[in-house]
Amino acid sequence: MISIVKKAFLAGLGAVSLTKEKTESFIEEMTRKGEISREEAGSFLDELVERGQEGRENINKMIQSELTKFKKSHGIITRDELQNLMDRLEGIEKALRDRE
Repeated sequence: MISIVKKAFLAGLGAVSLTKEKTESFIEEMTRKGEISREEAGSFLDELVERGQEGRENINKMIQSELTKFKKSHGIITRDELQNLMDRLEGIEKALRDRE
């Protein structure tokens, strides 16, 4: 029974991330109705939390990747790159002052 309910719920979940409270409420309701046992509810909640974390991590990686592509395609530099350029410029200016 749990596998059918779990598959249906996970399929419906899709890319939407439920809050922990809503998930716990949903699982509590399923337990109260006798659709899943307390043991199944615990492991189900753990799996949902894990999948939610994985989903967030995947989204973050995708966003970072897209931002990197965007910056490269539009010639945008990062703060670190700008700081490196500023450091180099200061070094050149210092070298020129020292030559005088």
